[in-house]
Amino acid sequence: MHKMHTVVTACDHKFVWGAMLLGLSLRFHEMTCAFHILGYDLSDDDIACLQSIPNCKVFSTHKTDTRSVCTQKPMAINTAETDLIVWMDADCVVSGNLEKFFICPEDRIQIRLRKPLENKSVFRNYYHRNDTLGEIPKQVLQTWQHDVADRKQSRIRTVYQTNCFVLNKSHLPFIELWKNQMLKVIPADTKGVYNTKSAAYSMTDESVINSLFAFSSRAPQTA
Repeated sequence: MHKMHTVVTACDHKFVWGAMLLGLSLRFHEMTCAFHILGYDLSDDDIACLQSIPNCKVFSTHKTDTRSVCTQKPMAINTAETDLIVWMDADCVVSGNLEKFFICPEDRIQIRLRKPLENKSVFRNYYHRNDTLGEIPKQVLQTWQHDVADRKQSRIRTVYQTNCFVLNKSHLPFIELWKNQMLKVIPADTKGVYNTKSAAYSMTDESVINSLFAFSSRAPQTA
């Protein structure tokens, strides 16, 4: 059993199938690390099914508002007891043994930065004439800078993707900052992973963490 890292995810009843496939794909590829699932409003059968996966633990909880489960990533991350923590969305499936990649080079969060063409697609509905296609729109940066209220200049020109990333215990204060910032800028009545009514926070949790990477002096370095 690998004790150095934990894979964490979150789901509600509608995504039990995804968490199940993720866990089974880990075990199929002989990844024996702890697998934690933050489970929202799951039935006893849901929990029993998920915990039939070896070395899997479900942390059962209840949603108190309509924000998407994706905004609960910090709480899932905090269930881990290992130094290295790997977040994977509940609709991820691994296609090989990835344990050698579960590292934080030079103590940095390992997270993928979108390339300009992909970034252009993410913000395609929010560009204005004075924006550079492939970069973060100016109106988005202005809102982020106002809401974070820390750095004056953005550290990033494209955004990071939050479906899979690796961090360690030293990054948990930043994860707590992420949680608190989501509570601040994502209204409690927001529904779904995407909020098309908000240019700055259209990608909900992903938008918020990128606002911090852009403008927070507390944001760690990335790899």
